[in-house]
Amino acid sequence: MLKTSLYRWIGSRFAFSWQLMLLILANYILNGRLFGGVDLVAGGPPSFVFDIYNAVSVVTVLFVFSFIPFANNFTKSITAFTLASAISNFLPAFALPYLYSTVDASSENYRSFLLIATTGFLQMILVQGLLTILLASFSESRIARKNIAIEQTKLKHLKENYQTQLAEITQRLEVDVRSKLDELLSNLLSKIDNRRKPKELAALVGETLNEGVRPLSWEIESNPDEDIDLSKVKPIKFSLRERFAFKVELSKATSVSSATFLLVIYDLPLILFVFGIEAVPLGIVTIAISAAGMFLVTRLFAKYKIYSWLAVVLMGLVAGLLGSSFLFIRLLSGGLSTEFYEIGVVVSFAQIYFAVTWFKTTLELRAFSIGRVQELNEQLKVLVSTLRQSTWLQKQKLARMVHGPVQTSLFAVYLELNQADSLADSTRGQLAEKVRMASQALDQADESVKLPFTKALDQLTEGWGDNLEFKIRLESEVARRIDSSEVGKACAIETLREAINNAAKYGTGRVEVDINSVADELVSIQVRNGIATKSLSAAPGYGSTVLDQVTHEWELKTENDQAVFTALVALSK
Repeated sequence: MLKTSLYRWIGSRFAFSWQLMLLILANYILNGRLFGGVDLVAGGPPSFVFDIYNAVSVVTVLFVFSFIPFANNFTKSITAFTLASAISNFLPAFALPYLYSTVDASSENYRSFLLIATTGFLQMILVQGLLTILLASFSESRIARKNIAIEQTKLKHLKENYQTQLAEITQRLEVDVRSKLDELLSNLLSKIDNRRKPKELAALVGETLNEGVRPLSWEIESNPDEDIDLSKVKPIKFSLRERFAFKVELSKATSVSSATFLLVIYDLPLILFVFGIEAVPLGIVTIAISAAGMFLVTRLFAKYKIYSWLAVVLMGLVAGLLGSSFLFIRLLSGGLSTEFYEIGVVVSFAQIYFAVTWFKTTLELRAFSIGRVQELNEQLKVLVSTLRQSTWLQKQKLARMVHGPVQTSLFAVYLELNQADSLADSTRGQLAEKVRMASQALDQADESVKLPFTKALDQLTEGWGDNLEFKIRLESEVARRIDSSEVGKACAIETLREAINNAAKYGTGRVEVDINSVADELVSIQVRNGIATKSLSAAPGYGSTVLDQVTHEWELKTENDQAVFTALVALSK
C-alpha cells in the first residue's frame, strides 16, 4: 500500500509543480542563511553562491522536464530528480578548479568538497522526493474533502428536492386529483340525473374512465423526480476557528521515526559539510538523544489532547531543546565554533520536527474533517432514502386510490348501465350514490399499510405450493420497529415482494428470509435461495426501478449457486 502511494505521489504532477520549485528555493535560502559564512572549498566562492546556483539549477531542470513527454511519469520524476541533483552538486565540484585558479584540485580540502558534493547529490534526490510526497499527500486530502463536500451538497439538494416533491404530492397534487375527479364525477352525476338512456350513460362512464380517471392515475405514477442542477455546487470549507479549535493526541501529533529519518539524511550531511568528519559521531549521538527524548515525551503524554497548533509549536521547541545537546557536546569537547554555527543545527532539528508535526497534525485534521463529513453524509443518505420512500408511498397511495377504488366503483357502474335496458328512479339513485362513493375513496386509508408487518410477510410467503419452502428469521423487536414506521413498513413489504417474486422466478426449494436491524434508522433484508441456473438475470427492469425508490441501497448477486438479495430500508421516525 505504501509502495503504491509513493509511486503515485512521485509520479504525480507535483513532481514538476511550481509549489515544489518554490519549496526548493525556500529550503536553500533558509539553510543558506543559517550557514552563510561557511566556506565549502578554500579559494572558491562564498557558500551563498552555491546555494543560489543549486536552487536555480534544480528548478531549471524540473521546469524543462515538465515539458518533456515520458511514457512513465514515475520514471520521468526520478530521472529529473537525479539529473537536477547531479547538475547542482557535481558540475560546480568539477568545474571549480577551472573557474577559480585559487582552488587547489590536489588538496585535501578539495577532496572533502567532492565528498560533500557526493553526499549532497543523494540528499537532494531525497529532498525533492519528500517535498513531492508532501505536496501530493496534501493535494489528495484536499481532493478527498472536496469530493465529500460535493457529495454532501448533492445530498442536501436531493433532500430539498424530495421534501418539495413530498409536499407537492401531499398538498397540491392531492388537491389537483380531488378537484379533477370532483369535476369529472359531478359532470357524470348531472348526466345521470338527466334521465338519459342506460347505454348513453354507460358510454359517458366509459369515457370518464378512459379519458379522465386512467390518465390521471398514470400521471401520478409517472411523475418523475426533478433533475439536480450541479453547475453551481461548491465544496464546503472549514473555518479558521474550526482549524484552531482542533485537538490531537500527542501520540498522533508527530512521527518520531519520520523525523529521525529526515535528521539522518539531512542533518548528518549538514554537520559533515560545516564541522568536518570528526563531528559526525557527535551528530549521530544528538539524533539518538532527540529520538529517545521525543519518543519518551510522546509516550508519557500519549493520551493528552492539545490544540494542533500548540502541538506544532511544542514539538518544535522540544526538538530544539533536545537538539541543543549537539551544542553542549561540542562545548564540552572544546570544538565549539567561534561563529556558533552549532545553533544552526539546533534550529534545523526544531525546523524538521516543526514541519513533520505540522504535516502530521494537518493530516489528522483532514482525516477528522473527512470522517465527520462522511458521517454526516451517511445520515443525509438515510434521510434522503426516507424522503424518497415517503414520496414513493404517497404516490402509490394516490395512484392506488384512483386506479383501485375509484376505477373499480366506476367500472361497476359502467357494467350495470351497459347491461340495463331501462333505469328506475331508485336504481338511478343507487348508481349516483356509487359515483359519489368513488369520489370519497380518496379519503380512505390504505388498508394494506394497517396490517402488522408479520401478517403482511405471511401473506407474501403463502400460496406458493410445494415449489418454495420459506424459512423466516425475524425477531419481534425488529418487527415492532418496522411497524412503528408506516413508510418503512410499506417499503419493506414492497422490497420483500420484489425479492420473493425474484426467488419464485429463478429459485427452487428453500428460501431463507433474514430481517435484522443494522442501525437506528435502517433495517436489513436478505433473501437467499438456490437457483436452477447460473444465468441469473441482472438486467434492470420495473422491479429494479421500484427497488431504487423503496430502499436505501440494494444488491442482487450469486454465491455458490445461490441468489442472494440484500437491501437496506430506511425507517422514518
